[in-house]
Amino acid sequence: MRQVRIKRMHIENFKGLRLFDIDFDPERTSVVGANGTGKTTLHDAYLWLLTGADSNGSSAFCVQPLDGDSRTIDHLNTAVSCVMTFDGEEHELKRTFEQKWTRRRGTKEDVLCGNTSGYFIDNVPMKAGEYSEAIAKMLCGTDNFTLISSVYAFERLDTKVKRAKLIEMAGTIPDIMNEKGYPRLWKYWQKVEDVDSIRKTVAFKLQGLKDAKDKIPVKITENERDLPEGIDFDAIRNEIAARKGEIEGIDATLQKKADGRNGAFSAVAGLTAQAKDVDAQIDELLSSIRKQRGKVELDAMSEKNKAYSMVSELESKIRIAKNEATMLGSQKINLEGRLQTAREQWKTKNAETFREEAASECPTCHRPFSEEEITSMRNELVKAFNESKTEVMKAIVANGNEIQSQLASVKSQIEAKNSEIAAMESDLTDARKVLSDAVAKANSIPTVEQAAEASIEYGNLVRRKAEIRQAIAEATPTEGQDEIELRNRKERLSAEVESLLRELAKEDNIAKVAKRRAELEEDDARLSDEIAELDGVLYDIQRYAKARINIVEDMVSSRFKYVRWKMYEPNLTNDGEKEICECLVDGVPVSRNVNQAGRINAGIDIINALSAWLGLSVPLWIDGKESVTSLIDTDAQLITLQVSENQPLRVA
Repeated sequence: MRQVRIKRMHIENFKGLRLFDIDFDPERTSVVGANGTGKTTLHDAYLWLLTGADSNGSSAFCVQPLDGDSRTIDHLNTAVSCVMTFDGEEHELKRTFEQKWTRRRGTKEDVLCGNTSGYFIDNVPMKAGEYSEAIAKMLCGTDNFTLISSVYAFERLDTKVKRAKLIEMAGTIPDIMNEKGYPRLWKYWQKVEDVDSIRKTVAFKLQGLKDAKDKIPVKITENERDLPEGIDFDAIRNEIAARKGEIEGIDATLQKKADGRNGAFSAVAGLTAQAKDVDAQIDELLSSIRKQRGKVELDAMSEKNKAYSMVSELESKIRIAKNEATMLGSQKINLEGRLQTAREQWKTKNAETFREEAASECPTCHRPFSEEEITSMRNELVKAFNESKTEVMKAIVANGNEIQSQLASVKSQIEAKNSEIAAMESDLTDARKVLSDAVAKANSIPTVEQAAEASIEYGNLVRRKAEIRQAIAEATPTEGQDEIELRNRKERLSAEVESLLRELAKEDNIAKVAKRRAELEEDDARLSDEIAELDGVLYDIQRYAKARINIVEDMVSSRFKYVRWKMYEPNLTNDGEKEICECLVDGVPVSRNVNQAGRINAGIDIINALSAWLGLSVPLWIDGKESVTSLIDTDAQLITLQVSENQPLRVA
């Protein structure tokens, strides 16, 4: 096992410690002092030297001394150095933090412009990256070093990180899944080797089966809800036969009476043929009228569409022209504004005069000129001012002329566009008149019915048809009262037969209901078997999960002497197991119900196990030793920090 030991530490101006030296025993060193004397600061200085962080794992802390108002005390340089052995090889490590001061030109006081850090191994200066790399190599990685140098470090890790570290320590978890031990689960495991996925799949199927089974009693009740009772189907069949026999007798009587009226029906058939001939003539006449009207309607529609297209085209052109006129108007307003701005710029520039104070000092460094310099410089400055003023005014005039030219062009375009719009609006008025006339013409076309009524030929045919219909009515023989009664009787008997047939059909319905009940009962038995099978799968999952949990927790806990680890807890949302990482002392969670002494000894046990696994032993710092009467054994170099009232910081 690689051994790391600390021999001496020297501190200058680190947090509340101005100057402090300490020699360490290779086995155990006890540091005592009242609260606030710097015990924790010693640990922070040691970790800052090696990792850049404090005992809480934070790298964002102030290492410099502070005054009573929590402000940094300036001109104090911080330094921490340690003499340490790494497998017996001695090295001196040193880290510094110094303020950087500078004096600006023209000032009398130094100004803080930043901070610098120094890194040294055996008095050889190094860059930050080189120093960190060398320390990591000496300590087999700073992450592992941090975990085994403080009893609280491992518990502060994220749960997932702790679990991963512990399972890695435990080694390979044996696979206990097999067909013999978990027969119902095995067939699912062959497809998906994931308990949670199988549990979700099975639970989903199981819920579907249970829902289906719960619906079967309801389906049976609904199936038998309207089931008829106490019906004599043989008697119904006899009644149907009797009524059908009576209907056959009525049909025979009616046929005899109809045979006697056949002669009269021959004359009626001739008149009916004449009526059909008149109907054909009427249809032919209406077809001719319809064709003629269609041609007139088509011509009128063509004229109306042409007029409508002209109106739409003119309206579209007018809208486009008006939009263009609006845009030109906006350009005109913009140009007028720009022209007014140019005029104001010219007036402002023309009113400018040379400032005498401009000749009294240097324009670059603002050094006041002497009287001789003022006399010699003024004429040059006045000349330069006038030349600059002239050039600017020329540019303003040129810009104004260009704007005026553009404005004249836009005004001309606006006038032309307004004339164009007026002409198109006049054409639109004429086009709308044409469209109105075309619509009126199309609406005045008579309908087919109106045209037919105005035709003499159509009127003659209609009258002829009416005369034939009257003759047919007079020649058609009528049934006697007895025939009417017979037909009414037949209708009543036929209705009764239909009613009896519907009642007889219930016999088949009863058989169907019985068959459906048997099918539902069969489904219920099948669902019960499938539910039992899936319940067995969930039971296998529970047994497998429990067995694996016991294996994982036993393998992890076997690495430790005093503590045990709870790696799972029931997941109330899905009846599975939730991954946790809870350290237990005598079955009590360290994070909740264990006193400080128990937490410290648990931390030592964790460090002992981690050190054995990593093959690395480093100085172990224990803050709050006063809360522990007895520490468990450890091979690490032990440094305890203990509160002692009214005592200065010292090695006990």
